[in-house]
Amino acid sequence: MQKLRRWIRSRGSPRQPALDRDAERHGQVRISAVVCAYNRHDFVIKAVDSLLRQDFPLEQLEILVIDNGSAPPLRSDARTLEWVNSRRVRIVEEPRLGLAHARNRAIAESRAPYIAFLDDDAVASPNWAARIAAAFQQVRDIGALGGAVLPEWGAERPNWLGKELEVLYSTVNWSNHARFLGAGETLIGANVAYDRLKIKSLGGFNTNLGRRGKSLLSSEEAALHNLLAKQGLKQWYDPEIRVLHHIHADRLNIDWATSRAYWQGISAAISWRSSPDRSPLLLVAKLIYHSLLLGYDSLKQWLFGIWRPRSADWVAAKCWSRRRSGMIKGLASYDLVS
Repeated sequence: MQKLRRWIRSRGSPRQPALDRDAERHGQVRISAVVCAYNRHDFVIKAVDSLLRQDFPLEQLEILVIDNGSAPPLRSDARTLEWVNSRRVRIVEEPRLGLAHARNRAIAESRAPYIAFLDDDAVASPNWAARIAAAFQQVRDIGALGGAVLPEWGAERPNWLGKELEVLYSTVNWSNHARFLGAGETLIGANVAYDRLKIKSLGGFNTNLGRRGKSLLSSEEAALHNLLAKQGLKQWYDPEIRVLHHIHADRLNIDWATSRAYWQGISAAISWRSSPDRSPLLLVAKLIYHSLLLGYDSLKQWLFGIWRPRSADWVAAKCWSRRRSGMIKGLASYDLVS
């Protein structure tokens, strides 16, 4: 929470850009801030509270909570009554389980030209919405925009968790200044915003991807970013669009990390096989390529297991080996005819 207090004491929000014609057509609402919720009521309350405390005109900020099968439902929590009664927060129930379904429901429900997603276990910095609005107003060719996702560790960070594995925990901090992201860099779904009509025209999020209950499938936002890139649109990163993301204690173990890496590989395969660029020849080439690299990753894991067992290097090699296995399984089990 020290990071949040520093945000509150930090410099004020940037000058608010004038409303554009899209905002006027949408009744002055400029941004829909969305929290897709699945259980974790305590964290959802904190996430929404951070949105209610934004340094941004409340009449221009719509707050949507998409309840994706929480048990019990969010509406049954007495703490949400104030939201409903004040009409500052709208709760929408999406019965189809899956983060991609919840995000697509948010796109359909939103009344704003821009839509920003915040994970249900994250809190936004006070100038989060203002920085998003400023970027959309001032920067051209944006397909997606977001910022730093800083970790709030639910338990002591283990020694084996090196920096290269932070991506498995949805943590990014690409730069100290605002810029377009380059090759190998991407925004994280815990903190990302879009032009709503642009992503709606692309069909929204791929519902074959993304979390679904306790499933560790992911990459629904990465698949969307690939579609936006094909239209010449880029990812804009602003470190001031910051969120603090809670890393749950039960995820700080090697079994979870390797499982997360494995499903990341499967997610990447599903994302590729959904692409119009796929072909039988390219599929064979990818299988050969990843099979060779799996041998290399497995050798590294074995060597580190001898020299530095349970070290950060060994765990990283184990995770990337599992990711490669997931990629191969995802590619090999795909029926090109379907």
